[in-house]
Amino acid sequence: KRWRIFRPHEAPRLYPRGHGLLFEADAFEPDLDRFPLLGGASAAEAVLQPGDVIFVPQGSPHQVLNEEASLAVSANYVAA
Repeated sequence: KRWRIFRPHEAPRLYPRGHGLLFEADAFEPDLDRFPLLGGASAAEAVLQPGDVIFVPQGSPHQVLNEEASLAVSANYVAA
């Protein structure tokens, strides 16, 4: 899996829709004619291998590209 993780203040450059959890712009195949703000966004990129784990900070917009068949487990933690 290839991850692109953005800082929270970059979210408007991804063209959020709905409640801001989904984005119109595709960080992996950017269409800068349609989404010009995406060109100014900066992302950290990570490629996970089998057995790897990634921590995505709360509020950090991210997109994931499955480069091959994979199985993932996701969990959200909330401090009480």
